[in-house]
Amino acid sequence: MTGHFIAEFINEDVYPSMKVGEAWSARYNGSGVTVAILDDGLQTDHSDLDANVDTINDYDYQDLDDSPMPPNGSSHGTNVAGLIAAERDNNECIVGVAYASKIIGVRLIGSYGITDSQEAQALSHCIDKVDIYSNSWGPTDGYGFWDPGVLTKSAIQEGVINGRNGKGVIYTWAAGNGGSQDNCNADGYVNSIYTIGITSVQQGQNAWYSEVCAAALAATYGGSEQDRYLITTSIFSQCSDDNVQGTSFSTPIATGIIALTLQANPELTWRDIQHLIVLTSSRNGLNDSIGDWSTNGANKEFSLVLGFGLMNAIAMVTQAQLWNTVPDQQIYSSITRNLSLKTSGEALSTDTIEVTTDCPIRFLEHVTIDITFSYSSYRGVTEIYLLSPSATYSNLLHVRINDANKFSNAGTLSWTFMSVHFWWENPIGSWNLYFGSAGGHSIVTLDSWSLTLYGTSTQPVNGRQCGVIHLYDL
Repeated sequence: MTGHFIAEFINEDVYPSMKVGEAWSARYNGSGVTVAILDDGLQTDHSDLDANVDTINDYDYQDLDDSPMPPNGSSHGTNVAGLIAAERDNNECIVGVAYASKIIGVRLIGSYGITDSQEAQALSHCIDKVDIYSNSWGPTDGYGFWDPGVLTKSAIQEGVINGRNGKGVIYTWAAGNGGSQDNCNADGYVNSIYTIGITSVQQGQNAWYSEVCAAALAATYGGSEQDRYLITTSIFSQCSDDNVQGTSFSTPIATGIIALTLQANPELTWRDIQHLIVLTSSRNGLNDSIGDWSTNGANKEFSLVLGFGLMNAIAMVTQAQLWNTVPDQQIYSSITRNLSLKTSGEALSTDTIEVTTDCPIRFLEHVTIDITFSYSSYRGVTEIYLLSPSATYSNLLHVRINDANKFSNAGTLSWTFMSVHFWWENPIGSWNLYFGSAGGHSIVTLDSWSLTLYGTSTQPVNGRQCGVIHLYDL
């Protein structure tokens, strides 16, 4: 370990900077914003957190009681909490990004399995009081396609419709730590249009554990054994840098920046926040060690791994002050192509859906495809790419060795893949789906697919541009 890493990035001693210190200088500290931390518990009487903890509305969905205090050894949630809301000027461990925000501990993860109903309840816990739900948990890394249950999906959708008096609560989600061998599009929580997937950087590039991820919107520092661990609050009122690295910890930093932004403009909707992140995040000289940076048809640079790049707190709060709510969301669903198109060898096969002018969208946000495909063996060698009319390629699925080994027999998969890479593009024209098998190790058959587009009819930023649940710890 070469040093500790929270004060340095906030004090802007690390380049590139997330400009948190500048946002503080502009008098933003998260005051008036409430964050629910869904995790393995929260030490509510930690001396660096207690002034900001709401002990009236917290809850434990494992033990079904009113105390989210973690069992001995469970420090993850308390680690997360410090990065958001550790107090300032108290000579304790650290200072959180939104050090004046209010936090509600919601213990969801523990030794007992959690049901769809429990997840749904936790994701709507105190919905009339919460602005942001910070989630640093998700499916097992490396293999599988894990989707939230019906009740959980409904709770998240209800949250963005009815939360914050109709403006929508914000769901931040850790994009996963599977590295180059995993893909966050197989994670149905991050893969949702209603959540904000956050991945990690270390100095100079994406963190070594960052996944290939067409659904990740942006990145923050997440700590790295190759660089510097983060330091944050821990159980037993301690301060720890014990292996604090992962998208678990980049996510609460993003949550804190969003809290500053909501303080700057409490009228922002859940979609406004996503547009602001896209607008203000950038490459900042960071390398993508897995793929490369590309520029989409709306002249917005994006990465195979890092989404639209590093978040910028001062840019977020500055833009928020003058922000006008984005136009209503338009949704367009294409025809479903039913076919039986097989691959041969290493060559990728392709199919096309034409989006005509009857589509009302001219500025894209999210793009999803519903696809059913079959494979003769080794599911994890399947590759899927989507090419937009603006010639933007988005990698929706790449080789996952662990998935190939675990699912080596023939089978069929139906899944919804989501990409943010086409943000603000015009969708009219030919959309091409490319699919196949890396190395020709399997015969892939495209059985059906359809396209769903989300966006606006008019310019959204015109004039303003100056399963089995495991914690994502390593």
